[in-house]
This record gives sequence, structure tokens and C-alpha cells, in this order.
Amino acid sequence: MNIFREYATSTAFAITLTKNQALTLLWLGNITDEPDYKSNPAGSRFVGAVQQLGTRGLVSHHYEKGCQHCDAHDGGVGHHYQLTRAGELMVDLLKEAEFSGEDG
Repeated sequence: MNIFREYATSTAFAITLTKNQALTLLWLGNITDEPDYKSNPAGSRFVGAVQQLGTRGLVSHHYEKGCQHCDAHDGGVGHHYQLTRAGELMVDLLKEAEFSGEDG
């Protein structure tokens, strides 16, 4: 199932992002190794931001049991997030707009 397609074709198509969601997209787009989720710019609002991005098909989420890079919580199951193709395109748009999160 293509979640982004469902989101984009369900009604009128518009994408509105909060600053935290945009920062989270950029942060995920800049990860080159295993992420330290505590270093994300949305801070404690990361979970809400990444969940909303997931409902729009911009971020995917999966669990990885026994992940060595994750905190030892939730019974040793690690949460992993990555950009979808639509998320990568949104990151490109944010970069084109020179979005830094420090504006306005």
C-alpha cells in the first residue's frame, strides 16, 4: 500500500508541515549512520512529529528486535524511522527553500 498516494488522492491535495515536522524530515534526511534519536531537533516532540509524517507517507517506521544502537527499552525492541521516496522529495523541497527552522 502506498500511504502517500492515499494521502495525496483522498481529497484536495495540500501538504502543511509544522516547523517540528520539517526539522524532523531534514534531520532524518541527513542521517548517514545509526541515528541518535535523542539528538533530533524536535526534542520531546519527535514522536508526534514522526507519527504525523508517517500518516502522510513521508516516513516509514519499523521495529528491530535486539538492535544494538537503540536504548534498552520496550523489551529490547528498537524503533527505526526512515524517509520514504515522498519524504526524500519533501526534504529536497525544504533544502531548495533553504529552510533551516530558524526563520520566522
